[in-house]
Amino acid sequence: MWEDPSGTKEGAWTPLRLKDRIQEQEVLGRDVRNTNARLRLKWAMDYWCALWFWPIRHAGSLPSRDAWLFELSMILGDLEQGITPELGQQSLFADTQPKQLAVDFSDKHGFVDVQKLKREFERLRQVEAVRERIRPLHWDLEFADLLAGGGFDLIVGNPPWL
Repeated sequence: MWEDPSGTKEGAWTPLRLKDRIQEQEVLGRDVRNTNARLRLKWAMDYWCALWFWPIRHAGSLPSRDAWLFELSMILGDLEQGITPELGQQSLFADTQPKQLAVDFSDKHGFVDVQKLKREFERLRQVEAVRERIRPLHWDLEFADLLAGGGFDLIVGNPPWL
């Protein structure tokens, strides 16, 4: 799914500390300003789910179709982020990736700081509140590698389904 930043050969040992840093930065996006593609897609999918569980007392803040598409474009990086990136202590890219790979990703997918978007747009903060309440699980995103390989071999359920 992601290129190996260490350049190790197949079967070579990777330190646990590096694996933890890769998980934190590349998968979870912690301490990285430019949000990776997986987190952008998850945020867009969470936004869609949040629309179905929007609190009735906040119905006035539901987006119009144009506003929703605009905000999705900002999240996914289709539009240039109208908010300029701030320079600070936090790095733009994961330090576990080669720098050229990070620059290529930014050139192809643009710069998106979802945390800053949430600070700037009230509706995105509302989406996060709904997401925290319902905690949606996107099977097609979380198990993309399994589904691409033909799916699960065994599913255990209660009651057992045919």
